[in-house]
Parts: sequence; C-alpha cells; structure tokens
Amino acid sequence: MKSSKRNPDRLSEPNGALLALGITGIFNLWKLSADERGTMLGFTAGDGRLSAFIRGTPLPADPKVLDRVGHLTGIYTALQTLAPHNPEYSAQWMTSRNRAFQNRTPVEVIAERGLEGLIELRNYLDAALG
Repeated sequence: MKSSKRNPDRLSEPNGALLALGITGIFNLWKLSADERGTMLGFTAGDGRLSAFIRGTPLPADPKVLDRVGHLTGIYTALQTLAPHNPEYSAQWMTSRNRAFQNRTPVEVIAERGLEGLIELRNYLDAALG
C-alpha cells in the first residue's frame, strides 16, 4: 500500500515532470550548456539536483527554484510576444550581447547576479512590452 504522505521536497510527479519538460524545452531553444542550465536554476557546481534534472528527474519543490522557473518562463513568454514572427530572436537573445546590460549577455547577467539578474532581465522585457 502506498503512503498517503506527500513529500514536501518534491512537486507531484506529473506536475514536476511537466515543469521540468517545459523548462528543458526553453533551455534547448536557448542552446544553454549544462552549467548554464544549472546557473539559471540556481544550482551550484556539483549540486546533485542539476545532474538529476538533466537525467529527467522532476524539479524539486524548492520555492527558490520554482521562483527562478517562473522568471525564466516569463522571460521566454516576453521574448515570444516581442517577436512572434521571428523565432530566432527568442532563441538567440539570452546568449547575445546587449548594450542595455553593459554589453553582457543575459546569461552572464544571471550568472553574475543570480535571482536579481533574472528579475532585472524580466523587468527589462516587461517594460519593452509596455
């Protein structure tokens, strides 16, 4: 008989799997390396959660990780909205140098500033949307 207790460290299996699949699709579109994917999710080098995520394990129900996923999804959505007929724009934006960020790429901004960098990027795109 299965236990009815919920594991507070995991999303429900279906929801966590769908969330992992969605964010993996975004990372694939952006052509991010494994290390960059870990950086986006706030995982440090050697963090077993990154290896597990890459192997397809659902994301942990860690509020910090889920907050980052929310911002990443918002960035993706904003890029799709800004250039709906130019999928290359969305695919390349995260790894392209941008004068608005002192000629750094958005990936570099996130690597340097963490969650604050994600929020900065999202706010920048949200302002562009009006």
